[in-house]
Amino acid sequence: MDSIDKIHTYVVNEKASNSQESHGDIFDVQIKDDQLDIDDLAKAKIIPVVYQPSIDSLRNFVREIHCFELEPGVMEVSILFENEELRRHRLVNHIYELFRLFVYGREIDVETFKIKMNKEEEDDISINKKLFQFENIYSSDYGIEEDSIHENPRPPDVRVKYYFSNYRYPIIFINISNHAMAEHDNNHDLWKWEYIPFLKNAPVRFGTKSRRHIDSEFKPFYKKWTRQ
Repeated sequence: MDSIDKIHTYVVNEKASNSQESHGDIFDVQIKDDQLDIDDLAKAKIIPVVYQPSIDSLRNFVREIHCFELEPGVMEVSILFENEELRRHRLVNHIYELFRLFVYGREIDVETFKIKMNKEEEDDISINKKLFQFENIYSSDYGIEEDSIHENPRPPDVRVKYYFSNYRYPIIFINISNHAMAEHDNNHDLWKWEYIPFLKNAPVRFGTKSRRHIDSEFKPFYKKWTRQ
């Protein structure tokens, strides 16, 4: 109960401070207390907010967002999408779905990145020095017209550019059909879906599973056939 009280107090104080001070990197959004899911807020110190082009979310919409503390100061974030439907190479969609079923045992797409904090930020979450690490899934400056981009196989850390309401909620942008992402929006002229995991009526499920745990929940078809 004490941890929930602390989180509630923190959120209230942050909302008050944000209303008095203007931050160019914070999306100025006022959230009412009765809209917040306190249980979800208690699960993770950092919770990202996700923006996705609406034309991509028809079949590729976000189903779940998981935040797992990989080690002190490092949050592993996994996003589960309903599908991964390519745009430019539509003819290979069904083939690719069969490939995912055979190799991964699922049609849904799972993408993972990391959020890093230093010790100072762990003690005071209101500090703005957080970093993203997009390994093999960084969109760079490519937009939705591209099908598949896998930038940064060994990525440098990228400074978080925007936050939602306060510095506890870094924003990521899904920029490409294969769900490559970045700290900035590459589709400025497109409407976006906004996924806020810590709201009571959020359209996504919020959890704390690790990527390893998520992968273990699916058994590839080839292992089923070979009884592995």
